[in-house]
Amino acid sequence: KLGRKPRTITLTCELLIRLKKASPTLDVKEIESFLLSLHDSGRKATYINHFIDVMRVYGRYKQTDTYIDLKYFKEQKPLKATLADEEIDAFLSLPPTRGGEKLKKSYGTWTLFFSVVAYSGMRLGEVAHLTTDCVDFGQQVFVLEDTKTNEPRYVPMADVLVKPLQEHIK
Repeated sequence: KLGRKPRTITLTCELLIRLKKASPTLDVKEIESFLLSLHDSGRKATYINHFIDVMRVYGRYKQTDTYIDLKYFKEQKPLKATLADEEIDAFLSLPPTRGGEKLKKSYGTWTLFFSVVAYSGMRLGEVAHLTTDCVDFGQQVFVLEDTKTNEPRYVPMADVLVKPLQEHIK
């Protein structure tokens, strides 16, 4: 297990099963052909490289260097675009366009949600799973406990979030 999370172990096993279907003998040439077919079908390099990682772990388990020469696929750097602070402010200040009282009640919550996303850089899922225990106003950080490395991650809290978060928690 090498300190891996259960989810990682499950994913590794699923990928190995998929590789066994493509190549029952786990022959290197068949595996390379399978990986190339994934690439040709438009799969991202990150996804394909997971299979290579699995085979290398499997090789270590079997105490063989058979899979060590599998070549990783190059990742294409995505074009990232971020919004300027003025654009974020304009987006967050958009009024609700229609809807009744129910929308007005949830509008503030959703605006706060997207404010945290925009000003912290956290993923949507990370913000969605925040609890009051994850908010440290003293150090002005968000404390994320469930991380890939099993170590807490501290995300700075922008000044513009402090008062709205305190009001929301109240």
